[in-house]
Amino acid sequence: MAHYHFHTRIAGEIVLDEEGQELPNIEVAASEAILSARELVCQRIHQGLPLDLSGEILIAEKGKHGFTSVTFAAAIGATVGRSS
Repeated sequence: MAHYHFHTRIAGEIVLDEEGQELPNIEVAASEAILSARELVCQRIHQGLPLDLSGEILIAEKGKHGFTSVTFAAAIGATVGRSS
């Protein structure tokens, strides 16, 4: 099992996940990040807050450099930009 931290970036501000979570692999961590992003989008809608679909969950594995990110747009299956 690996230890993952799920940091959140919304409107340029990063909220660090100090605790993290033990998970079997990055695929499971990415699934958790998608669920978290969806919950955050729903909360912002319910609270009447601006919706920034470029917000993201940054997945960092303890002891490794770099991160994997899941944008809010990707988590909800949104297309950002103009449709043709």
